[in-house]
Amino acid sequence: ALVDASSYQTNIFLIVPFSGRAQEEIFRGYSRVADFIGRGATRIYFIDLGKNPYLQSQGPTLFSVDGQHPNATLHGQLGAQIVAARAKHIGKGN
Repeated sequence: ALVDASSYQTNIFLIVPFSGRAQEEIFRGYSRVADFIGRGATRIYFIDLGKNPYLQSQGPTLFSVDGQHPNATLHGQLGAQIVAARAKHIGKGN
């Protein structure tokens, strides 16, 4: 539905949760959509930063109050990683 509602010039980024959960399921969904509409026909990108060692679902840490959700400091780090991953896919000027 997102692809149908978007312009062919729209960049769509599928980002694996920072905990690494559902990585395989999200990648399978991405692959199915890319195969169905053709990888060159759209701008759908898969970003997986890997399982974050600070989010372990085992209680509070320095970077999370509950072990699952990043605090402001970790959001800043993850944001910078996403910007770098985006640049690899579409370049810094786009």
